[in-house]
Amino acid sequence: VGITLVFYHGLWMPGLVLIKRDAFRFHLPIKQYLVEQLAAGELPQWFPYEALGRPFIGTAATGVFHPFTALYFLLPVPDAYRASTLLSCLLAALGAFALGRTLDISRMGSVIAGVAFALSGYVVSLTDNLLYLYSICVLPLFCVTFERALNNGGAWTVAAAAVWATVFLNGDVQ
Repeated sequence: VGITLVFYHGLWMPGLVLIKRDAFRFHLPIKQYLVEQLAAGELPQWFPYEALGRPFIGTAATGVFHPFTALYFLLPVPDAYRASTLLSCLLAALGAFALGRTLDISRMGSVIAGVAFALSGYVVSLTDNLLYLYSICVLPLFCVTFERALNNGGAWTVAAAAVWATVFLNGDVQ
């Protein structure tokens, strides 16, 4: 976790805005609109600012019901987006570590797996698109819960389903 926090230090520095590609041009305006509508007590049904308007809540990319949406009520939109990005990267590190331990890899091997995955080029390259970043970052955690569900059933089946559901709630239906 410490190495991940140091590597992604720019994500937890206040006042910075991710301006690369989709983060700035697509996700930040969408999240701003979402927060404004929810703060006004409205469930956003329609997004009037693109083309001639389009459905909002029915568009998967908006992530209205994802747990990270709560961050947008606690922080300004750019800070909440950066916090969501950082939390996704931390989930990548912790999930890969947990997967290593689940597969009986040594503690040090699991630490290396967690760091290598969270700092991999693929994860880093997705920090401008929270939909795809979150999906890949929780994949090891899903594998852990799924493996345990296969072996133990019960609550682990619910845990695997819950992790998988967060991917859809975030907006990645691919």
